[in-house]
Amino acid sequence: MKPTQAIALGAIAVAVVASAVLLRSRRLQPQQTCKKELQTAAPSECYLQRDDAAERSAANSARVVPDGALVLTKSHGAVTIVSYDASSQSYTVRMQGKADATSPKEQKHQVPASDLESVRVRDMFVYPIKSCRGVRLETATITERGILNDRTWMFTDEAGTFITQRRYHKMALIDPLLDDMENPTSITLRAEGMPDLVVPILREGDGQERPVRVWKSHLTAIDQGDAAAEWINTFLANERKDKTFRFVRMKESGHRPTNPKFAPDHETAFADGYPFLLTLNASIDAVNEALDEKIDMYRFRPKYVKARAFDLLHCAH
Repeated sequence: MKPTQAIALGAIAVAVVASAVLLRSRRLQPQQTCKKELQTAAPSECYLQRDDAAERSAANSARVVPDGALVLTKSHGAVTIVSYDASSQSYTVRMQGKADATSPKEQKHQVPASDLESVRVRDMFVYPIKSCRGVRLETATITERGILNDRTWMFTDEAGTFITQRRYHKMALIDPLLDDMENPTSITLRAEGMPDLVVPILREGDGQERPVRVWKSHLTAIDQGDAAAEWINTFLANERKDKTFRFVRMKESGHRPTNPKFAPDHETAFADGYPFLLTLNASIDAVNEALDEKIDMYRFRPKYVKARAFDLLHCAH
């Protein structure tokens, strides 16, 4: 497979899986843990679907994958489920492609259930502070906003507009540490050349409320105090010129809807747009084949890194 073809297929797979994960996260209640074992774990018998009704129908029957689900197979790649034959434990699947003089636009095939691909999640990350370093996870708690504590804090200018390492590159060196990943009471700001600063978490009713903005989203956040502001202003002293910054946390009662065109009825915290970003090892490998200077997967700040490409994410109930 040419690198360009692998990249295109990888992009399709990412879009499909990200959509599925978004829909699944809406049904998981806050604090419910979705554990993904790394590398050696066996996949569960649960395919995440794009359609709530179809998934409920499958869960209430002997079927694993409902009609209309987009899955990946060993023999035919990406296909859509047409029907299921319980007696033979096989699926009728529909391949989608361009029509030509010799083949119809849609081709149907019969495949055994074992032909459906499985997946291994190699890495998971959470990024407590927007545009700062991530924390590697072995398990993740999924909430209505995505992974618990992801992009819950951010730095802003005095007007409340978010700042990122796109402009202030040294932010990539800030290494946040939560004292507890489930119920944190403090977050420590760490960076080379700076003293560690333990910042007690100020929640609603504890700290000053500030209007903030992330792209076109206007929200109210809780200021995390003058000590944290002094720390970031000192750290970025050579980059910020005459600007001053604050450190804020999203309100528990706050809501930031995702773009309804792509993910209706979902929300996120201070992420750029969506609560999940999934990347594929095979896709970055294909990209690197075409580059003289190789790039690392983690430059894309993923939350999930898949060990295999072009298959569907499994998730334990």
